[in-house]
Amino acid sequence: MGVNLLDIIIAGLVMGGIYALAAVGLNLQYGVVRVLNMAYGEFIMVGGFIGFWMFTLYRINPILSLILCIPTMYILGWVMHRIIFQPIRSKSENLDAFAGYSILASQLWVDLYYAEPCSSRMGRED
Repeated sequence: MGVNLLDIIIAGLVMGGIYALAAVGLNLQYGVVRVLNMAYGEFIMVGGFIGFWMFTLYRINPILSLILCIPTMYILGWVMHRIIFQPIRSKSENLDAFAGYSILASQLWVDLYYAEPCSSRMGRED
């Protein structure tokens, strides 16, 4: 079957919500800590892939996979901050590690998934 208008509207609202969340997160982070995290989008991408693979491989409910993804990404962010960003920040104001992680993560995901779109059926029988 073809794509109907409701699918397009829902996809647009979801994408707009992701952009709004990223914007609020960047504003909050820069406003409080005065650090511009260049890898913010990559953290969102990794979280999205974790949620996608929880649903696809383990057949976990999408809402439950989102709930499980939040603490997983919190732990990943905390570990990255402790191991990489905090030692660099205490030595200098130059935070090129954020840009380095951004390039590394995006290239790694392109190499792993060949920049192909991923989708799941979500219980629909088309």
